[in-house]
Parts: sequence; structure tokens; C-alpha cells
Amino acid sequence: MGNFSKEINDFQRNGTYNYNFDEGGNLIFNTSSLQFEQNYISIPLINCNYDNTKILSFYNLDFKEFIPTVSITSQVTQSVSPEITQLTQENQDLKDKLLVLTETSDANITDSERLAIKQIILDLRISLKQGIAERDFSTTFPYLPLTKNTR
Repeated sequence: MGNFSKEINDFQRNGTYNYNFDEGGNLIFNTSSLQFEQNYISIPLINCNYDNTKILSFYNLDFKEFIPTVSITSQVTQSVSPEITQLTQENQDLKDKLLVLTETSDANITDSERLAIKQIILDLRISLKQGIAERDFSTTFPYLPLTKNTR
């Protein structure tokens, strides 16, 4: 390749770059040529600064498509509210029944059965890596793992 330092300096200082085109309008790009214009292509990198006021004069930049309206939200809340109330009541009833069943079950169980149940639950919790030994768990049913604060 030839020495293109003069052409490169001229391009860097003045921004002048004369492309060579053939008769069909195609850019000549030939790396074996000794002409600077046939070896390099100049691609201008321009940072565009947009004037927001001009854009706003033509387009509205606020989103309207994805913002739910108040009436839709209130209608959904009103239609779901009775279902939530019913599910909450059913959940509380089930909790009360479970409490009664566990109390009656605890009254009819022997100490050896209680210890066997505790040991099974603790073994399962240890196998799930919720603790290492029996001291890592609560002493009351359902023998939950102790946190750092409760140890």
C-alpha cells in the first residue's frame, strides 16, 4: 500500500474526502490501489440533538394506551370484593375446624405416639435441610425451624 499520510491528515483537518465512483455510480473500493480514495471509506458519525419542543409540536408523547381508567379498576374491585369476602370467611372456617380437630386429636393421643410423630416430622425437616439437629426446631407442633432471633 502507498503512503496515505497526506490524504489522512487532509481528511482529519479539513474533512475533505473525494470518493471515486465508476460510470455506474458504484463506489470504487480497491485495497491494492495506490489511491487513498479507493482504500478507505469515510462514515460520518453524527450525534443528533433533537429539539423536544419541535417534536412535541407534532406528536403527543404521553402514553394513553396502557393506562387503566378509574372506572374499570373500580368495577373490577366491586365485582371481586364479594368473592374475596367469601374466600376469607371460608378460610377462617377451615382454620377453626383444623384447630378443633387438632385439639381433639391431641387429647386422644399417647405420649409415645406424640414422640413418634415428632421424630418423623423432624427427620423429614432435617432431610429437607431446614436444620441439622433437633435443637434447630421448635419444641411445639408443627416443629418449625428456629430463626436466628429465636435460637
